[in-house]
Amino acid sequence: MRKVVFLWALWSSLLLAGCGAASPTVAVAPTVAPTPPPTVDETLLTRGITVYRAQYCGSCHTLSVANTHGMFGPPHDSMGLIAAERLQDPNYTGQATTIEAYLRESILEPLVYDAPGYEMTQHSMPAFVTLPEADLDALVYLLAQQNQ
Repeated sequence: MRKVVFLWALWSSLLLAGCGAASPTVAVAPTVAPTPPPTVDETLLTRGITVYRAQYCGSCHTLSVANTHGMFGPPHDSMGLIAAERLQDPNYTGQATTIEAYLRESILEPLVYDAPGYEMTQHSMPAFVTLPEADLDALVYLLAQQNQ
């Protein structure tokens, strides 16, 4: 029965293609839809910028999207990419294994890891342990989105 169904399907496809003679069957790979880029939560991003400015992060750090030009700390432009690199740094001694966890750790326990080039600064970053969880989440999200 399967053979009859297969032959019927093959014969039908040849007729639909306008071909009267049998031709070799060519396997067609299924098409895979490209993965759409992740959507950005604009509300959370805006909240992160608000928290960044309210906590005066821009006094020390430069972050173009927040229009800040700090002088004492490492820049936060491209922070998502930089965080990924720092997780691979053999000198990194923290517990984080993801970009978001690294950023959270850096905000709550900044002395865990000294950013390269800022090891000897006299302006060490304070720990923001009293920051409300929602503000911390927004700040981490903002920094993780900086990938260019």
